[in-house]
Amino acid sequence: MLNFREIRSRFRCREGGALMRHVALLVGALLLVGCAGSTASPSARPSTAVASPSPSGVAELSPSAEPLPSASRDPILISPEIYWDGTQLLDGPISIEGYVVSITDGDTFEMCISRGYSCELTDETITVRLVQIDTPEDGDVKECYGATASLELADLLVEGAPVIAVTDPNLDQEDTYGRMLAWVWSPLELVNLSLVTRGAAAPYFYKGARGAFSERLESEALAARAAQRGLWGACPGTPYAPTKGVSTGPAN
Repeated sequence: MLNFREIRSRFRCREGGALMRHVALLVGALLLVGCAGSTASPSARPSTAVASPSPSGVAELSPSAEPLPSASRDPILISPEIYWDGTQLLDGPISIEGYVVSITDGDTFEMCISRGYSCELTDETITVRLVQIDTPEDGDVKECYGATASLELADLLVEGAPVIAVTDPNLDQEDTYGRMLAWVWSPLELVNLSLVTRGAAAPYFYKGARGAFSERLESEALAARAAQRGLWGACPGTPYAPTKGVSTGPAN
C-alpha cells in the first residue's frame, strides 16, 4: 500500500488539460487508423493482457528505466468531454488512473495504480476517500444506512472497473489518515455526485471549504432529501448540515 505523500511526490501535476484531451483523441484516432491498415495476425496480441484506461489529460508517473516487456499498452478508454451526468473531468493538481480493488465503506475504497500496464504487473495500491461527501459509518461504529451506503458504492465501483481519481485545486489533497481526497470518475459518471443523488451520502464541506462540484452536491442532496431517497427516508430526523459529517444515528 502506497502512502499518498509518495504518490504526490512521484506524479507530475496536470498541465494543459484541455490541450491534452485533444492530443489524446488525435492519438487514439491515429491508432485506430493504424490498426485498420495492419495485416498482423490477431494471435500477435496476447489474449490474457488486461488493457488499461488511457484518459486524456491525466498525469503520468515519471518514466521508469525499463518498461515491463509483457504489459499491454493499448488504450481502451479516452475520457469524454462531458460525462452523462453533465460533469467534466477536473484539471486537478494530481490525477491518477487505475482500477477498483475493494470497497472499505460508503465513501472510501482501494484502487490499484495503472501506468499504462495492468495492475497485476504494477501491484501498487492507494486508499481514496471521496471528497466533499460523507456517508454513515460502517466500520467499528455502525450507523443507520451505513451498510447500505457501502453497497451503493460497491454498485458504482465494481471490482476491476477503471477509475480516475483527481484532487481539487481548492481543497486538501489528503486527510489526517494519509488517504487521497479526490473526485472519482467511473467510465460513466462522477461517483461522489451519484452517491448524493441516490441519497447514500450527504455533502460534507470540511471547515467550510467548497470544491468544484459543491453546488451540484447541494442541489442533488436537497432533491434526494425532498424525495426521501436513501438515508433521508431510512433514517428519520437526519439533519442536513453540509459543514458537518452526516449523522444518521445508530443502526437498528
